[in-house]
Amino acid sequence: MKKSDMEQHRSLWLATVKQVVEKCFARESQFSDLCPQRHLEETARIEALRKISTLSKQISQLVSKLKGIEQKGGLGFKIVLGEVEELEMVVMCLLLGSRLEVSVARSVRTIQDIMDFGGVRNPSISLQVRSMFRSDGRLFQFVSLGRYIVLDEMSVTLKESVFNRVLGMPSDLVEARCDAEALVGNNKRGIII
Repeated sequence: MKKSDMEQHRSLWLATVKQVVEKCFARESQFSDLCPQRHLEETARIEALRKISTLSKQISQLVSKLKGIEQKGGLGFKIVLGEVEELEMVVMCLLLGSRLEVSVARSVRTIQDIMDFGGVRNPSISLQVRSMFRSDGRLFQFVSLGRYIVLDEMSVTLKESVFNRVLGMPSDLVEARCDAEALVGNNKRGIII
């Protein structure tokens, strides 16, 4: 793939990732409107639930679009994860979004935040998200975790090497050293997940 083609491919892919993140934020906003303290009328509650359903369908369509773009090769979550389920794709979009935009980074800092934005307030789905970050989880090796006693409260960020591979960018020695130091640092702190 030519450099200009790759840049266009990356731009399209990133624009789709951004749309997934925006839809996740909009869906979470609708869930916030449903909290019991809001005392919504039944019609408003039904409207919020309808919007949540619509946003969830749009997220699914965008994930399918991302998978189609990734089929062209050279970038994407498929490079690091192989076959990717929809929920994993949404979580990875949130992680990547937090590396690319400050406004997302302010809201998506911990595993609990990812559970809120990606888990659609469904305990079963939230537990699936949580399990992705356990030491035997699917995403554990691709992220750096902060220091906390409880997994949900750990700060989480996409490793630099994964960030570059997902974007189809070349790696460098600095990122490999940073990832290695983070791994050694986590082991020294005795973090058990």
